[in-house]
Amino acid sequence: MPGVCNAFGYTLDWQQRYRLIKAAGFDSVMLWWSDGFGRGPGYRQDVRRARNAGLVVENIHTPVQWQNDLSCNGQAGEAVAELYRNCVMDCAHHQAPVMVVHLPGDAHPLGSLGMDRVKSIVELAEKHQVRVAMENIFNTQNLARVLEEADCETVGFCYDSCHHANDPHARRSAGKIWKQADGPASSRQRRGPGPASAAL
Repeated sequence: MPGVCNAFGYTLDWQQRYRLIKAAGFDSVMLWWSDGFGRGPGYRQDVRRARNAGLVVENIHTPVQWQNDLSCNGQAGEAVAELYRNCVMDCAHHQAPVMVVHLPGDAHPLGSLGMDRVKSIVELAEKHQVRVAMENIFNTQNLARVLEEADCETVGFCYDSCHHANDPHARRSAGKIWKQADGPASSRQRRGPGPASAAL
């Protein structure tokens, strides 16, 4: 099923945007689930707008401003974990099957506290039948660890070819990721059965 991200760079009315996506031949859409990066308020209405245009909501992309705090002690780290848990509940509420997550960059290694938070997110997602697709973005070591230690059908891999190309360490370490993700994945594929998760 061909799909595209809703945030494709042009300043357009959001309902018109989804009509144009459908008219261009796409069947599904990935929703940027944040008011950041110029999206502004109203993003929670995008599920309805997309479906009104005849599009399938393939996944939501969680906010990306704070992922490096995931292993931090105290309020900052717990706030990120709670944000991701809220996104799980948003997926369940809107019947969006997948949420895409940026793990911390490798300059911010996932400690035991960070992994405990990841596992709590995955457990909640499993309970609500939501898939969690971890995206590659300067986080090869953290990504490999999560794919290994949170090894279940709920956890998948969202492969972004542009992020990969711009990350020299990822190019050197690709084999480790492919092994954890059960073999090479295309840019619009995730590990395990179920809906694909689009790269951003």
